[in-house]
Amino acid sequence: MVPKLKAFIEEHIDLIEEKRWQALYSYATAEIPFQIGNLSYNLLQAGINPLNDLNRVLPEMFRDSMINELVIPEDITRVQREAFKCCYFLTKISLPSSIVHIDDTAFVGCYELEDICYQGTTTEFIRNINPTIRMFRDTKTARISCSDANIFIDFDGTVSVEEKII
Repeated sequence: MVPKLKAFIEEHIDLIEEKRWQALYSYATAEIPFQIGNLSYNLLQAGINPLNDLNRVLPEMFRDSMINELVIPEDITRVQREAFKCCYFLTKISLPSSIVHIDDTAFVGCYELEDICYQGTTTEFIRNINPTIRMFRDTKTARISCSDANIFIDFDGTVSVEEKII
């Protein structure tokens, strides 16, 4: 990542909130037209987690990103529409137990996503998120690894739990 971009982002980090995310992107593109196309990815590469001061993953926040792994911070409660749309390189994501909603379109086009880890229990995941096959329809697997067991979501929408053998 270009040092100028890192300095720019650090100077304008207060703009990273839901209503101003697109404004930051537009402003950064105008100010630094090179290497800005993948803003969320570039922020992470610069050691700045754009999720740190938020309580949700914003719509289209990582769309088309080259990110391959992500640990979502504990304060995040929602993953909104198309948050990870077309993240073709995303293979692993860790979801905190604080999440209570994942939009059905959050992972559309994440064809390589195969390692979905949830930090809470299966009961918490099912109760809080109410998973459907639509949430993970484009991923390599519909298996969510929880702290106590694995959850499988079949293509007919059936949710089953397989206890982990320790």
